[in-house]
Amino acid sequence: MIQSIENKSLYIKFFVLVIISTWMPWLIAAISHQKQGDLLVNILIALGGIGPTFGALFMLYKCNQIDNLKKDYWKRVFDFTGIKGKYYAFIFLFLPLVIITSVLVSLIFGENFSQLTKISDDINGITGLIFFAVFILFFGPIPEELGWRGIGLDLLTEKFNKIKASLILGSIWGIWHLPLFFIEGTYQNTDLFNPLGLFIYLGTIIPNTLILTWLYYKTNRSILAAILYHFIINFSGSIIEISNAAQLILLGILSITVLLLIKRNKKFWGIHKKMQKQKFRFS
Repeated sequence: MIQSIENKSLYIKFFVLVIISTWMPWLIAAISHQKQGDLLVNILIALGGIGPTFGALFMLYKCNQIDNLKKDYWKRVFDFTGIKGKYYAFIFLFLPLVIITSVLVSLIFGENFSQLTKISDDINGITGLIFFAVFILFFGPIPEELGWRGIGLDLLTEKFNKIKASLILGSIWGIWHLPLFFIEGTYQNTDLFNPLGLFIYLGTIIPNTLILTWLYYKTNRSILAAILYHFIINFSGSIIEISNAAQLILLGILSITVLLLIKRNKKFWGIHKKMQKQKFRFS
């Protein structure tokens, strides 16, 4: 945990840095009248995507109020042994099982089981799948989690309990994606005028943020654990196109999972009896 932070608004500095360093290239891409796939836009999207990493590195190496954290930070990025087997099982099995369950339940509503076989047309064979997985890992989970969980979540939990911190972080995470909705060719852009798709996309961010908070602290603040779970989110969503009905069911299952995690350990989330009197009002 980040200790002895005198400036309680340090988390604000971090998130402002992230938003500015991300939105500048993404907004340029949005007004360029080019689309994803064009070289300039691809470069700008990649540059914006490392905004959370930029914010994290600035905090680690430039901010005088965070000292002696660099060694611990990088250990939590690369230490595979710090994650217990049961959490590896959760990381790699939970979401795929939720997706399969969502598809099975959607059959009741007239959907087809074949939606599970709709692999992206951009992937050809095992080699293509591996290259695509590596691409997904380095353009999303790694640069984002180095910031979101690596620095941002700890800064927020210095001031708020884990539920408040997660809700704030999840909201910022959703807002952070905003310029992508205006760049032609991104999958966010396809949801811009699709209310249901937009609701599903933004709606799943909050429960996944809470799950990531639970996973992060249960693995002794393993940034690697957050990277791997984030990878499973992005990879699953990129290669399999399940129906809207299945996605709504998936959102429901994720939400129920979060409620169960909170109910089972209120003290972990900071809502034991003493905290309950505060009624969770944001400062």
